[in-house]
Amino acid sequence: MLTANAGLETAKIIFKFQVASARRRIEQIDFDTSEIDEIINNLRQDPPANQVLALYSYLNNKIQTILSFQMRHLETETARSQIFGPFGPLSNFSSRVLVAYHLGWLSNRQRLRLDAFRKLHSVFAQRVKVSLAEDHVANQLNIIDYGPTGIFERTRESAGDPSFSPNVLCNLTVLTFHTLHELIVLPIAVSYHLDPRLIVTPRQRQPTLLERVENALIRALVIAGTVQ
Repeated sequence: MLTANAGLETAKIIFKFQVASARRRIEQIDFDTSEIDEIINNLRQDPPANQVLALYSYLNNKIQTILSFQMRHLETETARSQIFGPFGPLSNFSSRVLVAYHLGWLSNRQRLRLDAFRKLHSVFAQRVKVSLAEDHVANQLNIIDYGPTGIFERTRESAGDPSFSPNVLCNLTVLTFHTLHELIVLPIAVSYHLDPRLIVTPRQRQPTLLERVENALIRALVIAGTVQ
């Protein structure tokens, strides 16, 4: 019995060490979200086409940055170009999302939303006039819709502003931040063989980087959805 108890205690110690190590690893990531407030503020009066194109470019660059955190031997511009350049295997949004998904760094739900985002981007990038009511566009927007998750109701309550009204930019904002959150947490969870929920709960013990990401999301959502 003593041996069994000792083994259990050892397992608990190892488990706690793994969780703590994973959280420390996230804290070491040098990731800045400070510019997103300005981006969302500049886009809030723009048509949806501009919002899609701008946030697609922003998110594509951020995905590249976060993927780079998990890779080795990218110290030189030549090395980075071989991977992310025009002729590299991760040269575009689609390939970056796909490899992240198959590495377990993105959930399937988020992959589907990002694929819908990519299709929206293709439509707006190729055509001058696009109606949000078009079946193909409406279908993709429906996939990206975060309304059913309850996040907009929580944001309205948090902001204390009844004028907050969810729109396309709000959904694109949540898509952006949820993607960044998964790409920060899931690679570390996979590396340490942990359920990602163990890293982010309880919330008061989650890494400060994730707190900054969550706070930035709330600020950006309030900016995007508050009627001027």
